[in-house]
Amino acid sequence: MVAVVLGMTACQNPDTKPQTAPPNSPPIQYVGHLPCADCESITTTIALNSTAIGEYSDVVFAEIYEGTSDGDQPFAEVCTAVIVNRWYQDSTREGKILTLFPEDQANQQHYLFQESSLLKLDRDLNKIESTYPYELTLTYSPETEE
Repeated sequence: MVAVVLGMTACQNPDTKPQTAPPNSPPIQYVGHLPCADCESITTTIALNSTAIGEYSDVVFAEIYEGTSDGDQPFAEVCTAVIVNRWYQDSTREGKILTLFPEDQANQQHYLFQESSLLKLDRDLNKIESTYPYELTLTYSPETEE
């Protein structure tokens, strides 16, 4: 699936300067099932090609809308992203935040790095208050490979 996703076109954002990861750098991958208003769940995968703080890089962003009236609906694109330390949760905490810049700029997404996961934040960088999970789990990292 990642090979198909990597073949997608890159997101466009005139305010960013995409950089590529070193050629032999495997992506760090996070996967989770996020809630969906009109389907069973959204299987979300984020593969980071670079985790350099403050630098723009390409990120594979893939979603599968599961259980829609038309069956499972996949979506994928290579987006520009940046990882920075910044304030979140009403400016009361600082953390390393991944911001995705998809083709549709109105749908920027923010994720807070945690020990072994990414926590999705709302547009105002606050944690989403819900009984549903908004977390993607680290499923692959070159540092954990033996």
